Amino acid sequence: MDRRPPGFVVVSGPPASGKSTLAAALAREMELPLIAKDTIKDALMAVLPVPDVDAASSVLGRAAVEAMLSVAADSPIGAVLDVDTNGPVVVEDVLARILRAFGSGRDVR
Repeated sequence: MDRRPPGFVVVSGPPASGKSTLAAALAREMELPLIAKDTIKDALMAVLPVPDVDAASSVLGRAAVEAMLSVAADSPIGAVLDVDTNGPVVVEDVLARILRAFGSGRDVR
């Protein structure tokens, strides 16, 4: 059995730049799960009462990133992460948190 170490690919960029299309293709080709911030955020918005969508969007975006990183940290094989850079997300922070998760325990904070 091939036991490869976990691999992570972070696909980031501004909205409508093609990152979701690229991330899906990479996940398929690399046989890794795809974890997309927008998918998580949309699910949160669908089930949580959101009286002010604009105000809640930023908060739910941060919550979606936290969920995305927690799921990624639990993946024994890695993942392709699809995250936009338009908002509170900094790609370097995402990468650093993933590296910490695999280098020192499973901390993604």
